[in-house]
Amino acid sequence: MTTRTGLSSKAGPVRPVLTIRDGDPVSKAARSMQRNHVGSLIAVDEAGDMVGILTERDILTCCTARGKGPDEVRVAEVMTKDVVSVAPDTPIGVADEVMAAHGIRHLPVVDNGRAVGMISARDVMAARLGTAQALKDAAEQIALLSSSVREPDLQDLLDRMANEIPKVFGAKRWALYLASEDHARDGEPLVQRMNCPCGVDELSDQAGSVPPASDGPTNLPEMCQRLGATGGHATMSLTQPAFGGELGCRREGDFSFLCMCGLPEVTEESAEVLRYKLALVANILTVNFANARLYKAAYRDPLTGLRARRALEEALANEHSRALRHGLGFCVAMLDVDNFKSINDTYGHATGDDVLKQLGEVLRAGARAHDIPARHGGDEVAVLMPETKLDGALPAIERLRLRLEHELRAPGGRPVTVSCGIAEWSGLSDDTGAAVVRRADEALYEAKRKGRNRVVIAEPIPTVRL
Repeated sequence: MTTRTGLSSKAGPVRPVLTIRDGDPVSKAARSMQRNHVGSLIAVDEAGDMVGILTERDILTCCTARGKGPDEVRVAEVMTKDVVSVAPDTPIGVADEVMAAHGIRHLPVVDNGRAVGMISARDVMAARLGTAQALKDAAEQIALLSSSVREPDLQDLLDRMANEIPKVFGAKRWALYLASEDHARDGEPLVQRMNCPCGVDELSDQAGSVPPASDGPTNLPEMCQRLGATGGHATMSLTQPAFGGELGCRREGDFSFLCMCGLPEVTEESAEVLRYKLALVANILTVNFANARLYKAAYRDPLTGLRARRALEEALANEHSRALRHGLGFCVAMLDVDNFKSINDTYGHATGDDVLKQLGEVLRAGARAHDIPARHGGDEVAVLMPETKLDGALPAIERLRLRLEHELRAPGGRPVTVSCGIAEWSGLSDDTGAAVVRRADEALYEAKRKGRNRVVIAEPIPTVRL
């Protein structure tokens, strides 16, 4: 009697096992192999325990060497009794090594003396091809990720990652912990997360531990389990120079890392793909965070959080070029804190810096989405307003001025106001962005002369537009 047993192995692409009684004739085994398109059977005794393995080669050898027909020979006479086998949790790669070491093409999977599956050389090849295709698919997926996260600004990069990382790994929760002060705020680590219940202190405790020797799937940390996390878990340490290594960390020995949980169940084969993805993503993060560091140094004003003057000059040049190509106008507004020297002289430069920080916060929150506020120098801020005419620029800047009047405060609740000047591009090719800034600056000083806390529009250039 030939039987097919259920399969409980997790070793990989394992075929359900076909068995045959050791007392059955070889002819019956041959018919079973042909009918089921297999090259081997597990031989069992009357109790169902495995006692050997019978292959097509065994049948061919017995029929040619013994001079007997297949109906005359019993399975027990020709089967291999000293069977090499593996446990159900054996990785497919290890099973492949076992078959190669013993020169065999079929390997039973045995659990507590009972055969639960069979791995063949063909199965191993299929697994390898499947993994190779999975790796190719992963590379294409990571290539799409790379093209979508090329953001020079750190926060923009983090926001983009929040959308893209779950897609790549199928993670339900993740946290990115950046220990380096190059990316931190006020000496604290920078944490970006999605659905992660761990607080900064818990993540800091994890950052203070020894980084994993090899990144990839790991056991779910006890801390995460206590907070209700479930599913597969993986970490990726970020200790490359781009992340600052251990330099500038809040605490000696801290390291930056990406932690994910709620991953799909990780098998030996999917673990290989996961490690491959993690390695590729680590390279992408290395490059992008290094670029974010350089961008922050050159293009972000550290005090106000606004664009730096260099970033403004590049944006003006680009907008001027675009305006020439498409005939679109633009405006520039210049804002200056009223009586700023008096604030510094009365309360000290630290208070003056605090006012400038407030100024940056209000402008970042209150400016239109496509406008570009930037610190021009000292207490003076420029706002580039793309594709905007004067009739659109004036009400937008007036709203900002009123908001600043209500929200900027010196010690004791003293209101702080700003004066503003606006200039519109003339439409002439030689009217550069820098020239528009100069006219807006002149209008700003006119606002100062007229009593401050007001908006003045620059006189247009008295020439014919293109």
